[in-house]
Formats: sequence, C-alpha cells, structure tokens
Amino acid sequence: MQANITQLIEDITAQDWGIIPDFLPAHLTHVLAQDLLRRQVAGEFKPAGVGKAQIRTDIRGDATLWWQDADLIDAQKTYYQNINTLREALNEAFFISLQTFECHYASYPIGAFYQRHLDSFRQNNSRFISCILYLNTDWQASEGGALRVYNTDNETHTDIFPTFGTLVCMRSETMWHEVLPAHRTRYSITGWLRRQEIF
Repeated sequence: MQANITQLIEDITAQDWGIIPDFLPAHLTHVLAQDLLRRQVAGEFKPAGVGKAQIRTDIRGDATLWWQDADLIDAQKTYYQNINTLREALNEAFFISLQTFECHYASYPIGAFYQRHLDSFRQNNSRFISCILYLNTDWQASEGGALRVYNTDNETHTDIFPTFGTLVCMRSETMWHEVLPAHRTRYSITGWLRRQEIF
C-alpha cells in the first residue's frame, strides 16, 4: 500500500485530491458492504442533515449511520488501521498533526444527490482530509452517481465514479465537490481526518 499512498500524496500536493484503488482487500470491502446493508435493513440509518442537522432533501438526499467504537466489527477495525497508516504518512508529508478520524456509512437512494459544497465548516475547521471508500460492486459509468470534484479554477471538474474498493481523498477546506444522481443505490463510507481546530 505504501506505493499507493506515495502516489496519493503526490496527487494531493498537485491538485488537492487523489485516489487509491483497492484500498482494502476485496473480501474485507465486501464484508463492509454486507454490514452496511444489514444495518440499513435493520432501520439504523437516519436522513443526513445540513448545517445544524436540518433535513434538506433539496440539498442532499443520503442517509447515514455513524460508526461507534463500541460496536465495530473486525473489518471496520482493519479499515481504521489502514486509515491510521495513511494518517501518519499525511502528517509526515504535510507537516501537520492529524489526530482523529470519524466516519459513517452513507446510502444514496436512486435519484438522490448532494449539491456542490465544501466539507469544512465556518465554525470549525478541524476537518483536513475527506476520505470516501466506495462499496458498490460492478458500477458502470452509465449508472451515474459520480463524485464531481471541481479543479482549483472552480470551473472545470473531474467525475469520479464510485468504483468498488476505491478510496478518494481530498482537502476538506479547498475541494468543492458534489454527488450526482445515480440510477441505482449508491453505498460508501465517508469520513474525515481531523486536526486540532486552529481558529
């Protein structure tokens, strides 16, 4: 994985985002996808909010389930371990102190989207790197659902399709992005590497 992390750091340095294909062994990614589906069927997901937890389906239409340390399965623990390896490499590369990681499962039903936004809040700038791991198998470009990241000119963009096992990382404060509607339900793990607030 080290070579992939090195490439990711080079890409983040150049364009504020990058990807790592096959971030986890495929069988572990499948286990995470199965866990997401099990917990969704059990009714554990809640509609995602914006701002102060306002439900605004005109802005975003996903449902989420935050991970809790007390009930992690082994595959989740392994994901955390790999993210921690990435955290240490990012700290060394960018001379920062990323201290914690938080994440949730995300489910976008057919037609759901998330309008263009940043992942950093005006009141709290602790989120430094956004991380998204995709859990859908056999995703086709014709199914839509791309993560659209806007380049530094804020005009041109790149569409990243939710390919199974791909980890996308981007600067939370600088990368404007949106989730486009899809023709099938779209599953992921979305999280943030956090530093101490510097406001």
